[in-house]
Amino acid sequence: MSNTRANFQSRLNDQGLSLFRHNLFPAAYRIWRLAHTLHATTTFDSDWCRALDLLGLQLNCLDRNAQAEPYLRAALAEKERTLPPGNSMINASVMNLARVLGTLPVGKYEEAEALWRRAVGYWIEREGVSGENVMQSWVELAAVLYKQDREEKVKEAERLARRVLGHRERILGGRHYQTLECVWLVGSIVEKKGSYEEALGCYERAYEGASQVLGEGHADTQDYLCDLLRLRE
Repeated sequence: MSNTRANFQSRLNDQGLSLFRHNLFPAAYRIWRLAHTLHATTTFDSDWCRALDLLGLQLNCLDRNAQAEPYLRAALAEKERTLPPGNSMINASVMNLARVLGTLPVGKYEEAEALWRRAVGYWIEREGVSGENVMQSWVELAAVLYKQDREEKVKEAERLARRVLGHRERILGGRHYQTLECVWLVGSIVEKKGSYEEALGCYERAYEGASQVLGEGHADTQDYLCDLLRLRE
């Protein structure tokens, strides 16, 4: 790429970032897309993929997940097109898209499940079955499985959640925030199965632990409290 062309592309990327910082996301996308057209089509464009990730992740943070989905999907497709299989950036996009799909209506859950299974496979190859990234991917897979309201999926979700809970209790202790996340997830799953007494105990444990570890004002503490109060009623 000539210096003139590269400089123009750089200015466009800077302009897109300025628009992004002002939450002008469609305008930022158009500018970044224009900059991308100046890049060779057969090679990885790190600026373009970073732009798509920024847009998707920021919209996800703003709870605008339906709008985040196409950007994260495009980022994954572009990385898969231009990077070798198994690249860590591809896996990052797999997980980003899976998280968003798991928050969307029920029709997206099966695709989210497939993506989390793919992420689990990636991390097992690199960490073995006891790696923390494997554990977290199992937690997120379990969360998507139990939302599908199918008996075999709920059973698998419970098995995964209990496995991760046992691991985290041994490694991190019973009061660690990641352990408490698993306690709450087990509670959500067994509540769906109709085991209300066990679910109530899980919610109580999660709330009491989080109020001490994270504080009463933390979003997770508030979520655990809401489920506790709802089930007590």
